[in-house]
Amino acid sequence: MMTTFISCTIIGFIRGWKLSLVIISFGSVIFITIAILFKVVIKLTIIELKAYGKAGIVAEEVISSIRTVLAYNGQEKEIHSYGILSLGQASPLIQAFYEARVAAYVIWQIIDEPSKINMNL
Repeated sequence: MMTTFISCTIIGFIRGWKLSLVIISFGSVIFITIAILFKVVIKLTIIELKAYGKAGIVAEEVISSIRTVLAYNGQEKEIHSYGILSLGQASPLIQAFYEARVAAYVIWQIIDEPSKINMNL
């Protein structure tokens, strides 16, 4: 790849040296940009791998907790305790449902309103 770059640069200088100078000046900017992006990608990949590791630990804890609940036959108690939490999470959805009903009532009033346009010409 490096040989191709060098040979193409030499041929470019022989054929048209002005265009080759412009291409080389932009080539250095592109090379620097690629190097910076490469470093950023490496850092973000390391952060991502650490996050996956933490997620794996959490998943293992959850699975072991499920096994513990099943071992002590505590399913009904846990279903009841988490059922109460789900009601708290559903309250914003219920509010959105009532807001949608109010909006639908207004829309139906507009639809039922008689037209002011005379259809008989």
